[in-house]
Amino acid sequence: MELVKNDEMPAFDELVRRHYAAVMAHARRTCGADLADDVAQAAFISLWQHRDSYFPERGSVRRWLLAIVRNRGIDLMRSRASRSRVSVTADPHGWMLAAADESEVAEPPHAEIVRAESEQNVHRLLTELPPAQRTVIELAYIEGMSQQQIASNLSIPLGTVKGRLRLGLEKLRAAAA
Repeated sequence: MELVKNDEMPAFDELVRRHYAAVMAHARRTCGADLADDVAQAAFISLWQHRDSYFPERGSVRRWLLAIVRNRGIDLMRSRASRSRVSVTADPHGWMLAAADESEVAEPPHAEIVRAESEQNVHRLLTELPPAQRTVIELAYIEGMSQQQIASNLSIPLGTVKGRLRLGLEKLRAAAA
């Protein structure tokens, strides 16, 4: 079965072109770089296969697509976690042995705490920026938009976007140092 028919290919290509950066950024945040490509591909295919169930009054295509990315990422991580559970076996002497799957070896226990603290710190620093700088940084780094897309979206010159990004990032670097 063909997922995208030849006459539909330009529309599918445009969908991917418009949303690829945001989808990949969200997939990396949701499930990590190693799974991001798989999740992004699954999300685009799922959206395309269920495009008839899109209702504009419920939100933008991008929001719908990012929700699919989040759900696919969670599903994929859960399925991998269930495959890497500890297996219990008995040795020849009747002792019960637990063997963890190699994929279970991961980050230290405190890594999640460090990550949460970093996210809180970044959020706090972002709220201290002037709104115009914060907006372009969020669109670029959270939504995954290009500078040209930001300029078009906000109806401001490209040079203004570049300037706000540069100033905002300088302020973030200075505050983090």
